[in-house]
Amino acid sequence: MPHPRTVHGLHGTRVHYVTAPNGAVIEVFATPNGTVEVHAPCVDLHQAGVHALVAALQDSAAEAAQSVVAGPKVHDTIATSDMPVGSSPAHAHAAQPPADAVTSPPGAEAIMAVWVDGGALGNPGPAGIGAVVTRPDGTVLAEISQYIGWATNNMAEYRAVLAGLERARALGARQVRVCAASQLLVQQLRGNWRVKHPALQSLWTEATRLVAAFDQVTFEQVPRERNRHADRLANQAINAQGPSPTPPGSAGSA
Repeated sequence: MPHPRTVHGLHGTRVHYVTAPNGAVIEVFATPNGTVEVHAPCVDLHQAGVHALVAALQDSAAEAAQSVVAGPKVHDTIATSDMPVGSSPAHAHAAQPPADAVTSPPGAEAIMAVWVDGGALGNPGPAGIGAVVTRPDGTVLAEISQYIGWATNNMAEYRAVLAGLERARALGARQVRVCAASQLLVQQLRGNWRVKHPALQSLWTEATRLVAAFDQVTFEQVPRERNRHADRLANQAINAQGPSPTPPGSAGSA
């Protein structure tokens, strides 16, 4: 069972995501009025999932109590997993804070999302990567479109993760949500699936070392239609180079 994931909103509000065995997601979070909300379908949880849910409820209850003590404040805007890159909630501008109000706490810029994709013509073949680094509200901070030479689709996906995390670190990120359409990539980086191919093993090791440089990194599989920005950047890199005349050795099937 995947570990529970925590995403911080612009005012420090935490949304806990607990994943059930069937893939359903339970959301637990404190509201500004001092209550705790749980959004979830009816799901069965294993023992680890029950413990994760209880921990999420306890954390949110403590935060709700702090909200009551602090008094009313402007509602936070939190980017959720169903928001495509570059979008924002419909109510994001509904409440305007006073001119002298603090709109985000120190360190808010340290929370980012990295949308990644990679592909190869021929698998293996000429390959490119695409990555988009955004704020939690979807504002684009950086784009990466890079030709990486001869590789497989999976190798390109891993290279996109490495490039995206490196750019997020350079921008000062401490907490990152990595979004990709590849189930294999996400499940391997979560530690749920074994990495069997030698080429991917070295990339997985490199990614794991890079993840350790952050306070928190989570990996999320998203539908391909929500990852079109990164996909376009990867294809753009391939099309700009054209196919290589001959492969530099056999890259194998990974």
